[in-house]
Amino acid sequence: MEIAIQTSHVRPNEKLINFIEGKVKKLEKIFHGAIKAKIFLKTENAHKNQNKTVEIMIHSAGKDIFASTRSEKFEIAVSKSINALKNQIRKTKS
Repeated sequence: MEIAIQTSHVRPNEKLINFIEGKVKKLEKIFHGAIKAKIFLKTENAHKNQNKTVEIMIHSAGKDIFASTRSEKFEIAVSKSINALKNQIRKTKS
């Protein structure tokens, strides 16, 4: 699966990029047919706690899935978005 990370008002370090790629690649095990993952990271209102937003779109031949989460850290937002995507995948398989 191809993974594309876009950002707005943030420069992710290598550790964050590796974290995101690792989490997204795990989705391939349960979402067969995934072609591309688009991840968008942005920081809004820097003075607020919940200012990190992560949006993840997974494109496949049959269906696209999307999740967006806001948190105080990108890692937390990524994990929550991945969990939301897993729930969507499970529902579509049922």
